[in-house]
Amino acid sequence: MAQTALAEFQALVLQDDDLQQDLRGRLDREDFVQRVLERARERGLAVGRAEVEAALNASMQSWLMRWLDR
Repeated sequence: MAQTALAEFQALVLQDDDLQQDLRGRLDREDFVQRVLERARERGLAVGRAEVEAALNASMQSWLMRWLDR
């Protein structure tokens, strides 16, 4: 199965300490999304805003469910 552009970008982030620091420094959600889109585009990856938003929402929901299940 082909990897999505976002999954490719996520894999790149895990291998690049400088990119991780850059993204970690974004406290505002909109700023973070915009930076992800910019950094992905710089690497030739066509990541869409809706894809990033959906991934953030899924992560947030997963995190909440772990805490609510305690």
